[in-house]
Amino acid sequence: MIWAGLALQAVVFALWAWQAFRVLLRLSAWARETSGQALPGPRWTLRGFAAFWRAAEFAGDRRRMAVLTLVLVGVMLANRVISGPYG
Repeated sequence: MIWAGLALQAVVFALWAWQAFRVLLRLSAWARETSGQALPGPRWTLRGFAAFWRAAEFAGDRRRMAVLTLVLVGVMLANRVISGPYG
């Protein structure tokens, strides 16, 4: 049973990591497009993070990251409960 929980956790983590890298690549593209520079720099990185939290174009990404994060935490907690105190 513990192996099934770990396998599920691995799948959820892989989905979470895929989404996280997808968001970072989208933010990088947004910063390059908005700044007009190939290497926008730290100021545009911060603006990209702010856009991620505020812009409507990233609403779906925010939702997916939130859901995947909650699912990942839930699976980790469930694995801890299932494995017992000395698991």
